[in-house]
Amino acid sequence: FPVISVSFSECRANTWEKVEQWLCKLISRVYNDHIYLYKVEGFLEDHESLEFGRILKRDPTAFYESALNDLTALLHRYHNKRVIVLIDEYDKPVNEAYRHGYFDDAISFLTSAYTGVLKDNVHLEKGLLTGVLRVAKAGYLSDLNNLEVYSLLDTSFADKYGVLEEEVVS
Repeated sequence: FPVISVSFSECRANTWEKVEQWLCKLISRVYNDHIYLYKVEGFLEDHESLEFGRILKRDPTAFYESALNDLTALLHRYHNKRVIVLIDEYDKPVNEAYRHGYFDDAISFLTSAYTGVLKDNVHLEKGLLTGVLRVAKAGYLSDLNNLEVYSLLDTSFADKYGVLEEEVVS
């Protein structure tokens, strides 16, 4: 399967403008990971090529809120397989926004971005969000369907996270 992988671990700033710059930079990196789509002659429609180029150049007029969703469509069309989306530290921008007082701006952007790529996306095979905050079935992610929440405390995954007792003892 084609994979989109992004980590929001670097999204740390005390203003929305700075976090927005980080988000644009990270989304641009994801597009750069799939730059072959941009380079294949005749694959992208003119409007898709224009938007892809804007995102690569971190143009402020690009549509970053829908960029991950748009990229799933392009990857699906190119590979003829639905896409796996991995989002690490999905909650970092939200936590920073809460701490520094720009929560509404961050929630507006992230609700559009996450809902667009993860809800009712026919190009999506599976999505995985990791973070410190529990993925709530209420709140800004409430529009997402078919959520499965796995905690570090879930015993069915005890041998997958962290270290084993034998490793600590030795």
